[in-house]
Amino acid sequence: MRLNKIQEKFRNTIFDPDALDKNFQSIFISGGISAANRMKVYRNNVMTSLSQAVIAVYPLTEKLVGTDFLKGAVNKYVISNPPDQGNLNFYGATFADFIADYEPAKNLPYLPDMARLEWAWEMATLADDDAPLRPEDLQETPESDLPDLRLRLRACAHLLESDYPLGKIVDFCRAEKQDGNLDIGTGGAHMMIYRPKLQTQMRKISESEFIFLRGLRDGNHLMAATEWASEADETFDLAAVLQKHLQMETFKAFGGEK
Repeated sequence: MRLNKIQEKFRNTIFDPDALDKNFQSIFISGGISAANRMKVYRNNVMTSLSQAVIAVYPLTEKLVGTDFLKGAVNKYVISNPPDQGNLNFYGATFADFIADYEPAKNLPYLPDMARLEWAWEMATLADDDAPLRPEDLQETPESDLPDLRLRLRACAHLLESDYPLGKIVDFCRAEKQDGNLDIGTGGAHMMIYRPKLQTQMRKISESEFIFLRGLRDGNHLMAATEWASEADETFDLAAVLQKHLQMETFKAFGGEK
């Protein structure tokens, strides 16, 4: 059996014990221990490592649902979503989508968005440290070029919108004592998770601000993003929003990396 076939069967057997066929078992020297029992050892180690990697990303979700609930969900997730790369820092990106369809979580409609927020936090923390756009860099841009200017968000900047008050839910989870009165009916949220000066932060932003930044993130020019934001809020102030996000170091410097 070729090495790549052995590796493929090994991987399949880790995530599905029923995939252990006679051909694969024949390559093991028995030594008194069956291939099935040997695979149990490997399976336990792999499943434990993958589950721990995912659980570590979601401490606030764990606060909301409890350790046992999260472990059960993650175990199901790992079995049905094996990693497609070796770097476990990036394993678990689809966990929020999994939770959205996870039957035991159907009565927790805010949980997928909380998982998305925590994943965004993790990705912001791990993002490349690209250089921020400075106010003087923008001031040097000819005024005639501004409408077609395409500002890019930094690699650490992530946008998230939700029907639920994520900021309040985060505060509830971070409190030393939870009073048990979490009100999720107080409206939605528009959030930006980013990492200025190497410190990951979460900021609540307005809907028009979110639309503006999303437009820029998606590669649109300044004029288009401004028009969309103004449709949502006729008082949208482009100069004020640009000044705010230049100070927050939201935008990536012209010309690439440091």
